[in-house]
Amino acid sequence: MKEPVSAARNPQTHRTSIKRIIVVFSVLLFSLILIGGSAVFLVFMRQTVRATIGYELSQTIEIERFKLESSVNAEIAIAMKMAGSPLIQEYFANPDDPELSRLAFTEIAAYRAAFSSKSAFWVNDTDRLFYSDDNAPFFVDADNPDNYWYRMTLNETAVYNFNINYNPDLQVTNLWINAPVFDRNRKLIGIIGTGINLSTFIDAIYKSYSGSVELYFFNAAGEITGSRDLRLVIDKVTINGQFGNIGANILSRAVALNER
Repeated sequence: MKEPVSAARNPQTHRTSIKRIIVVFSVLLFSLILIGGSAVFLVFMRQTVRATIGYELSQTIEIERFKLESSVNAEIAIAMKMAGSPLIQEYFANPDDPELSRLAFTEIAAYRAAFSSKSAFWVNDTDRLFYSDDNAPFFVDADNPDNYWYRMTLNETAVYNFNINYNPDLQVTNLWINAPVFDRNRKLIGIIGTGINLSTFIDAIYKSYSGSVELYFFNAAGEITGSRDLRLVIDKVTINGQFGNIGANILSRAVALNER
């Protein structure tokens, strides 16, 4: 993997770069407080801009943030209702029952149609087969670090949580809503949920804003999870790897804001 270019390669160059770069503001767009800051959205200004342009960006972000928040809240409500369905809970407890499977798949299809994305996924903890829409199911390896969300949802989540990842096949960044499914004895038996396309959020910001700004999504580890430059997402470039000490400072401030 090619190393990202950092602004801190040469001390003199780095000092000059800092003088030329003015951070107009670092604003928290949509705080996912229920997952303890696993997703932090910040705006980073790469060149000097006037206050009026900063205000324009702030207004654009606020409008799009409100749309995103409203969409997420609506999807959460549907996911929670789906996870609480007695039929789906019974199917998760007995996934090998063909009649239960048939009835549960029909009900899941109805919930799927209610999601704005028209997409739903589910996996039970008995066979760990992951179903997603009309795609072929696959086995979830809970020991694979890439599947951290599985144990996080089953072992650490009482209501629901989020995780963000990039889909290389669709070339989009998704916000996943994961809701645990319980049996009658409140034993965790699986996960059900949906995904929201965050790439459209970034596109909407750029469509409505004419200034010189770059918008980045990055997680608490500093990995860039959303950007117009897909290479940064695909290669899991960190914000400090991309911007050197400036990026490290922004990450530190973002985490501190989200922990308040």
